[in-house]
Amino acid sequence: HQEQIEFENTEEFKELAKNRYMIEAKNSEIKNRHGYATSQSDGLFGMTVQAATTLFVTNLKRIMTLMNE
Repeated sequence: HQEQIEFENTEEFKELAKNRYMIEAKNSEIKNRHGYATSQSDGLFGMTVQAATTLFVTNLKRIMTLMNE
């Protein structure tokens, strides 16, 4: 535990923690707005396809937002 405590006191950790909220916001959007919280199909292949399409749509929305700015 001492190693973790020492790491949390470094500047590197503090910088990473500052940016963490942006990642968590994107994860929340994917889960809540795009239905990624639950699987819509059975099997590994179905889950893989759902993950790929969900992330594709999310990235496409971001690209469209950036193009319109």
